[in-house]
Amino acid sequence: MKVDEANITAIACSIFRAEIEVLRCENKITIPVIYLDSMLHMFPDRLHERLDNVIKKELESGKKLILIYGECSMESKYYNNDANIKRIGGINCVNIFLEDRIYRMLRKEGVFFLIHEWALRWKEIFQNELGLNAENAKSFMSEMHTKLIYLDTGSAAVPIDTLNEISAYCGLAYEITKVTLDVFSTRVNEAIEELKK
Repeated sequence: MKVDEANITAIACSIFRAEIEVLRCENKITIPVIYLDSMLHMFPDRLHERLDNVIKKELESGKKLILIYGECSMESKYYNNDANIKRIGGINCVNIFLEDRIYRMLRKEGVFFLIHEWALRWKEIFQNELGLNAENAKSFMSEMHTKLIYLDTGSAAVPIDTLNEISAYCGLAYEITKVTLDVFSTRVNEAIEELKK
């Protein structure tokens, strides 16, 4: 029996909110979306608990679920074994926006990616959560990365002043790379079609 799209809900990391809302306005994503705070990534136990609670509530109401999250947040053995739940493709939030080949190439080059919401919350992440300060941020980041790339999805204004602050703090130059929402939209809609079967 085919599932009606009205019975499908998405649960998404808020890092995707701006892009999802653009696609919803364009009718390229037509299912309702529940957002969870992206900062939960810094506390995996809290994230899993919150996700479990929302998933349980939605499943009990008869919904099928799309999870707009990367593998980094998933206890995949649990979520992948339920026929009523489908996680979209992509190993993390950046890969969800980019084709696999491009993502792997940039990772190999040592890129540190910035997405709009986390760029705006960079102090909270770098200083509070990662414990990076003016002394150790530059050495830590340069050991692991060669440059910063901000993914401009066109869903929000590029925060140039913020990017300059992050660049100065980390000691890495930044580039702005325009990306369409085609890969993202395709991943979401492929998951929807899987659940409709």
